[in-house]
Amino acid sequence: MKKYLMILAIALGAATFTGAAQEKGQMAAGVNFDIGLAYSGGYSNFGLGAKFQYSFTDHLRVEPAFTYYFKKDFTSMWDLMANVHWVFKLRNEKFTVYPLVGLGVVGVKASVFGYSASTTNFGVNLGGGADWAITPKIAIGAELKYSIVGNSWSHLGIQIGAKYLF
Repeated sequence: MKKYLMILAIALGAATFTGAAQEKGQMAAGVNFDIGLAYSGGYSNFGLGAKFQYSFTDHLRVEPAFTYYFKKDFTSMWDLMANVHWVFKLRNEKFTVYPLVGLGVVGVKASVFGYSASTTNFGVNLGGGADWAITPKIAIGAELKYSIVGNSWSHLGIQIGAKYLF
């Protein structure tokens, strides 16, 4: 895992010389499909989420996001995260990359034979992503992030999605 994060940091660092990727005040809203991998015991699950982005500067944007993970093996999950992206464009103005860091809350509920138990924990996100503007108002993207959550709910997530810029 450390090797992948180091490769990501080097790649993102090499892209920084090309300038800003977006404009101050730009907003976007979107949806994403999440594949949560590598939970304790090899557990994995799929989720559907929504996000909103606001650019405070040409490089810095904030992204509150909510994802609901579908029930699997009597267990359902959700997360509410606030991530910060440091955005850079690569040589092509339509393609951007960003490292991210975030904080949030993760909820887990297990229900078996009429009995249920739930827990809520705080978490931290570390990762990165890329966006590709297919039109001036629509972009698609992918994200890889590791969520560090108390107890055994830390996981690696892969997201793909689309957003509308306004």
